[in-house]
Amino acid sequence: MKINNLVNVPGKHGIGKIVNILENNTIDIEFFISISHSTTEIFAMELVTEVFLGKQTRIYNNSTEFGWRIGRVIDYENMEDNPIEYEIQFSNGVKEWLTDGDVYVRCLLTLEDPTDVLAYSYGETQFLHDARYKVINWLIDLRATSRGMTAVTSASIELVVHQVNIARKILSDPIQRYLLSDEVGMGKTIEAGIIARQTLLDSFDSEVLIIVPKHLISKWSMEMYDRFYLNDFEDRVNIISPENFVVTDKIPELIIIDEAHHIIGNVNTYERNIQLEIVNSAIKANKLLMLTATPGIGDEEILFNLIKVLDPLIFKDEDIDSFKLKLEKQREHGVFLRSLKTSQSKFLLKRTLLKVDSLFPDDNYALTVANQILDNIENNNEIDKLIPELKSHIIETWNLHNRLIRTRRIDSEGWEFQERGDITDGKFSQEHIKLFIHPNQNYEQINIQLENWRSEVSLNIENYPKNIIESLIKRYILLLESVTNHPDTLHNLLDDLQKDILFESEGMLLNNIKESIDNYSFDSSIKTTSKYIIDFVNNIEKDATCVIFVSNIELANIYTKQLKDITTRDSVYNIDELISLDKHILKFFEENKNARFLICNKNGEEGLDLQFADAIIHLDLPLNPSRIEQRIGRLDRFGRKKSNKIQHLVILPTDDISYPWSNWFELLIDGFGIFSEPISDIQLKLENITKSIHTNLLKYGSTSLEDYFNIDGKIESTQVEYIRNIIVQEREYLDEQYALNYLTLSESDSLNLRDEIEDGEYEEKEIENDINHWLFKVLRFYKWHANDKSFELQWDKKTIVPTQQFWTQYNKIITNMWEGEFKTSLDRNLTYFRKESIENSNVSLLRPGHPLFYALQQYMNWEDRGTTFSTFRVVDDSFPIFIPRNDIKITFKLVFVVETGYPVKKFENKNNINKQSYLRRCDDYMAPKVFTIFIDEELSILDDQDIIDVLEEPYIKDRLIDTNLSTKSNIIEHFIDKNKFKDLCNNVSNSAKDILFESDNFRNFQNNAINKVTTDVEQRCTKLTRRFNIQNKNNISTDNHFTDMINFEKSLIEGIKHPTIRLDSIGTFFLSRFQIDELDLDIE
Repeated sequence: MKINNLVNVPGKHGIGKIVNILENNTIDIEFFISISHSTTEIFAMELVTEVFLGKQTRIYNNSTEFGWRIGRVIDYENMEDNPIEYEIQFSNGVKEWLTDGDVYVRCLLTLEDPTDVLAYSYGETQFLHDARYKVINWLIDLRATSRGMTAVTSASIELVVHQVNIARKILSDPIQRYLLSDEVGMGKTIEAGIIARQTLLDSFDSEVLIIVPKHLISKWSMEMYDRFYLNDFEDRVNIISPENFVVTDKIPELIIIDEAHHIIGNVNTYERNIQLEIVNSAIKANKLLMLTATPGIGDEEILFNLIKVLDPLIFKDEDIDSFKLKLEKQREHGVFLRSLKTSQSKFLLKRTLLKVDSLFPDDNYALTVANQILDNIENNNEIDKLIPELKSHIIETWNLHNRLIRTRRIDSEGWEFQERGDITDGKFSQEHIKLFIHPNQNYEQINIQLENWRSEVSLNIENYPKNIIESLIKRYILLLESVTNHPDTLHNLLDDLQKDILFESEGMLLNNIKESIDNYSFDSSIKTTSKYIIDFVNNIEKDATCVIFVSNIELANIYTKQLKDITTRDSVYNIDELISLDKHILKFFEENKNARFLICNKNGEEGLDLQFADAIIHLDLPLNPSRIEQRIGRLDRFGRKKSNKIQHLVILPTDDISYPWSNWFELLIDGFGIFSEPISDIQLKLENITKSIHTNLLKYGSTSLEDYFNIDGKIESTQVEYIRNIIVQEREYLDEQYALNYLTLSESDSLNLRDEIEDGEYEEKEIENDINHWLFKVLRFYKWHANDKSFELQWDKKTIVPTQQFWTQYNKIITNMWEGEFKTSLDRNLTYFRKESIENSNVSLLRPGHPLFYALQQYMNWEDRGTTFSTFRVVDDSFPIFIPRNDIKITFKLVFVVETGYPVKKFENKNNINKQSYLRRCDDYMAPKVFTIFIDEELSILDDQDIIDVLEEPYIKDRLIDTNLSTKSNIIEHFIDKNKFKDLCNNVSNSAKDILFESDNFRNFQNNAINKVTTDVEQRCTKLTRRFNIQNKNNISTDNHFTDMINFEKSLIEGIKHPTIRLDSIGTFFLSRFQIDELDLDIE
């Protein structure tokens, strides 16, 4: 190796140059940052590899004749025994051959200040600066409106308030461990996708593990890849079923568990050792997101098991009994909060406030605020601000499970969902429901014998022990729901039951049921029913699609075959068939227009997105309202675009009211209202209601579905009235609970955040024009397969971004820059239009957080193209500053990017503190911003808007207006000596930051942020301290946990008080009232 060789040291700053060869096989390497800035380091020679410049590499050359110049490599010659030579094209079109001793290449260190490029070389054309300026503004503005949540803006999703709200709450929390328990169809998968994408964007070595039931893998894969582009992160994302979980040495940064209630706790869905391994990994993970449509709020044991995994420190020594007591206390807190209203009468409000001392013992703050409100009531003073303050304090301090987030449909904006059915004066419409009685007459005989079985049991039920009664109830419901099964399946069930007789005469009664099964009419009735289903669907509209639910797998297969025989084979599909082929159901039906019938067994009732369908066919009607709700929830969910209400065809085995089916159907319509409104908000209460219905159904038969029998066997009311009352009471109870754990949208500024993002994206066409101008006109990428809304990006031989930062002989080192940085954005459909990306799953949305925006930002931080310019601009007589003939007015344009600072020392030993999550929190208070200031040669800021308007005009390639002086140094040096120009540039640059600091614009920007963050942090720390003190009194040891959280909150103030300020670009205007040709210039 020789002096002036260009070299690379792995893990260092890219390209350097040998400037000295020392003893002991060591060398000095200089890393070129800018013309007047470099850093030199000593390395052992064996660590260093000689490298060569690829085509299009941007270089600097210090010529004796021309001074500093900027050019790019367009060719090279590598001859044996001679130094490599590069053909360089300079900005004025001149081409020269130079050796590596004559060229300098920027290392990878960020260019913090491009002033010396302007001072020594006069920069480049303003055309490049104008293009760069627009791109920088869009990159910063779009990031600012996202408040750092780039996973939201760069995903192909509609911006829904509750989803943005939930994502922001989780991502703003230093401890990201939450349970999402939204109602069915609210978009939990989307919320999880946002968190997963942001985790991957925040850190290049973070990994995400998503554990979902096997039949939902294709659904999750499509959601994560088509909406959130997680495949951009290659092997850092893994989506598996619990059966395939394997313990690894490295715990993923984020673990997401769908249908978590099937894994956590005393359940037997999966093998016990698998469950324990998943739970142990979930506890160890830095971030955890568990999803469940089961509202854990109402089931103490489910909630207890989930919360213990979420917050193992606080609930380490908790037992279920003490947990239940605390939950009961929480209900009292909920009642208190619901009563705490400014609209309440003074008398009732006083009574409510007097309960504070007993409900919230040792909470001096709550007592102080309550007494203040009482005093204000007595003195007729303002209480509107104090009541929300008290409510907020109680929610923050006394919420037992503040890591549970549950959103209800009732709390959404309204546009996200469609009505299931019409409700008029409390009556539920049946216009969208059709009833069909199965033509198989044999079902009547089976029901007769089953009713005989029930009657025999009911006569002696009081004499049976409790465990036998419970078994009899389960058996009766099992038999009822099996009536319409395939005859062989029903035969096998009865054979099994006869092996476990529960009462003396049961064997005979079961045998009577078995003998009533007649195969004769089974096949013909299946065919008749299938034809009716086809007619029903065709009557909806020509291309209507439907989902057919049937519990029995064998029956599902039979109907699949029968429907295929009657229609066409490519119109009917069985869900198991599609899952085995790893097909995503929603995508498959959207892409295959002939597909119209999807047959689902019981496995299809949970987790699937089937909103493409127009109708549901219920081939059976389970005696469990939760299962009916799950079925309807597959279609009635966020993202449904159908204009018509979901149509239902319900097929009953008989309409004889002696048997439960007809009455059960009517109860579902009028009691539960399930076909007209969701009941998933009371899902856990449904378990108790269902148990009561099953018990009374066994005792009193079909009439118990018309009349409600109390525990003494007396009729209290109609069953419809009883169910409606229970639902009203349960929803009131849930309102009390949500007062403690519901994320109130109206009190959150995430509603504003959604609007800010949409406002920032409003000019999508302008965003496209400005950024694409930089990509295709400046950097000269090739635009391929372009239409009005989308395009592909490709590398071209004319592209002036080097494919590699350098190359080596024999490929000793292969660099990922720059083609590797842009790789994930090449040869894929891209768009700037959100609607286009939502409607087309193969089109990727360009926003901050997208790999193209990241690569572009990285490249612009490294390359100084467009950071400097020198322009001669002609102004007219109306220009506010008088400029004599043959004279000029020198002014400077400086563009600063201001971002939150990061207090590195505070977090040196805090592995759980991520820089990006810290900056995201700070962005809430002080979003990044571009500041543009204009300064004259006397170092005075120019704030006259008429002057600024002239200076902000884009470059016009017309000598009557603008002339590029970057290649006309003789004109510049006619007006100012080059050394004086260097000094002037440096003085302007050095003074500009102080001028910016002193400007009203910057002061107001920072002071508003400081005031906001200080107020919020003080409130947060106060609430955290109160919660800490109360939990300490309950012997919950969380000292380190709370100390870290409080220190993190306080550090936000420091980051905003000490922001990072980077000079992105600086340019010079030489202003004159006359064209260059009209001036008396003594130059060649």
